[in-house]
Amino acid sequence: MDTASLAPVRSITYKVTPTEAHNWAICGGFFASDRREGKERSVTYPLLLGTAVHELIVAYDRAPVTDEELLPNLVTRHWRPGRFPQSDDSRARAEATEMLTLYHTTRTAELVDLLAGECFIRTEPRGIGDGLAIALSGRIDRLGLRVDGTLEVLDFKTGSTLPSEEELRADPATTAYHLLAASRFPADRIVVAQWSLRSGAQSEVALQPSDIIAGKEQLRTMVRELHRGAFSLNPGVACGYCPSRSTCPALAPDSPSADNEW
Repeated sequence: MDTASLAPVRSITYKVTPTEAHNWAICGGFFASDRREGKERSVTYPLLLGTAVHELIVAYDRAPVTDEELLPNLVTRHWRPGRFPQSDDSRARAEATEMLTLYHTTRTAELVDLLAGECFIRTEPRGIGDGLAIALSGRIDRLGLRVDGTLEVLDFKTGSTLPSEEELRADPATTAYHLLAASRFPADRIVVAQWSLRSGAQSEVALQPSDIIAGKEQLRTMVRELHRGAFSLNPGVACGYCPSRSTCPALAPDSPSADNEW
């Protein structure tokens, strides 16, 4: 990990996950609201489906199925009864089976050696100044080694839309994933990728040193805002589902940021 030159210090340490970094980059207000909700956040069908599909992928990678016709048997063995309402269970099972089939088709053709699946990593705290420190923590869906020696950090998605390469590059979550993977599996080249198991689309980026420097600065800013308890607001795509939409000052009628003009 290229933060090794920073010696661990006695500081107030803030744990940051890639998901938290992503939410913070969308909008500090959205991140703060989501963080306050914690385990009380609503459980939605897409969230439950994502969890179910991830479990099936882990089961598949532990004991790969050579014949596609056997995939329904794998689903039956690892499907958790009662996770979905009865009215949604058949639909969810069909969708999950379709995504697992796509994974099977691609997995049998790709030249990647699996290093770990559902891999939890936490870094040692590193000082960022002002008596503060950051510890990265997160679960990586899949870590693999490509034939050219590239370390692949893969994030499975059950939606059909993925970010562009430049959007991935600008997201501090990408830097967090890069640093987490590098702390456990050092490699000369690391690619952070997302793979839609619904559409088959893939998006990836190999961060350059300048990208990592910029991403670290974003993470430092995030920790400083966490310590202050005050976050920068960025009205936009998250406003439609933000828990604090009704009380957000950026959306107040007299706010310069509010969309109250034709």
